[in-house]
Amino acid sequence: MAPHARSQATLGGTNLIDEHAASPQWKASGIALRHMTAGDIAAGMRLVGEAGWNQAEEDWQLFLGLSPDRCFVAVADGQVVGTVTTLDYEGRVAWISMLLVDPATRHMGIGSQLFDRALGAVSSCGTIALDATPAGQGLYARRGFEPLFEIDRLVIDRLPPLDDLPAGVGPIAEDDWPAIVASDHPAFGADRTPLLRALWERAPQLAWRRTREERPAGYCLGRRGTRYVQVGPIVAETNEDAVALCGACMRGLAGRAVVLDVPTFQPALRTWLERLGFSCQRSLARMVLSPEQGHATLGPQFEHQFAIAGPELG
Repeated sequence: MAPHARSQATLGGTNLIDEHAASPQWKASGIALRHMTAGDIAAGMRLVGEAGWNQAEEDWQLFLGLSPDRCFVAVADGQVVGTVTTLDYEGRVAWISMLLVDPATRHMGIGSQLFDRALGAVSSCGTIALDATPAGQGLYARRGFEPLFEIDRLVIDRLPPLDDLPAGVGPIAEDDWPAIVASDHPAFGADRTPLLRALWERAPQLAWRRTREERPAGYCLGRRGTRYVQVGPIVAETNEDAVALCGACMRGLAGRAVVLDVPTFQPALRTWLERLGFSCQRSLARMVLSPEQGHATLGPQFEHQFAIAGPELG
């Protein structure tokens, strides 16, 4: 079954949302679903705080800038009580995230309504993916999503000082972008240049690249959240390259709280982080909506992903 047909089948029978409604607002069970706007960011931050998540206002602005017509909120009595966001990576991979529901309105089906609305909005993409917490995996599995691999969230409350800058590592410059894109595309599975450049522009001091034998060997980006500095994505050729890039990114973060989301197939980076004092806060599952055979890892060089950009970005 083609991805579009499969997504429509997932939506079919729920009777939650009229996909052909002319209005930008969809109503179901007393809840109104509409497009997210910049005026909803404050409500989104309230929900982030209630959930104990790490996103900052800049993250919501990023979603609205990259996907202005594919992010949604649920409204009850004039108040935003839920959110969901999507990102479309060149029509090949769509990402669904930021599914948040006000604790006072849970168990009313709002999360399901939001998720199905987001799923319908990106149903034409080749693969639909997300990083799921244990609490959300059942919802996604019921809609046809299948797990690919596990991701461990590694955190530290106070990062210790790190050594001098590793050899071959330097700050990312404009001239580095062709090589970064060339390495990231096969690792992730789609071109996400607008996202990566936005992260670079937001925190250039956390953006590093490595060369080895005068050729590119990997890159690392980062961003500041409300609770932690998020390090990632890290895309590299070897364990040594990944550790060098991670160390360079964290050199200026001594005493700060830091988080990385590391796939479990990268034990060397995890071991190095644990020696610094990182511990596993929780695990996530990368899940996809029944991809075509041969795309089960999204990118053909998925093993070059040492840390993801974050569960909200992929």
